[in-house]
Amino acid sequence: MRKRVFNRDAFEHFLQQQEKQELVEQLGDLFERFEVVSDYYKMALRSGRREVLEKYKDKIEDEFIIEDDEGNLLEPDTDKISIILNEFEMLNPKTNHLVEIICFSIELVGDFEEETDEILDDNFYVFFEELLAELLQKLEVQNQLKKFRIYICEIILSIADKSSFREELENIFHDFYDEIK
Repeated sequence: MRKRVFNRDAFEHFLQQQEKQELVEQLGDLFERFEVVSDYYKMALRSGRREVLEKYKDKIEDEFIIEDDEGNLLEPDTDKISIILNEFEMLNPKTNHLVEIICFSIELVGDFEEETDEILDDNFYVFFEELLAELLQKLEVQNQLKKFRIYICEIILSIADKSSFREELENIFHDFYDEIK
């Protein structure tokens, strides 16, 4: 017996066979049952965008406040942070929201470094450096580098002068902008 393939075409065919009221009920059920679906529609309908952004920022911040048995902060898990950021990006946020959440994440690294007085694993820093570089590449493609220049610069300058992380971020920034003022 041949296995049926369920792909986008099959899904669209299924949807076309449904009555409008059935689809409204099914989408309403999905909206109520799955947080990511309700977040998607809040972003798509421009209702609650700020609420969704703040929720994802809270999720990222939670990764920076995990303690061991002695109460010492543990190095945040970049895999979990990556999942949170990817999930947020799949919600199709406005560019300024994407810039804000990534800059918020980078700012948390500087705060974490200052609070713990620890130098973290090189891969940890590289993750956030690459995150900034990818963001700046997206902004360049969208011709929006100029729009976010001051905001991103201020985030970088908010990180302690002595931090090698800040120095690397400045180098990445300089690759896309002439100079930090």
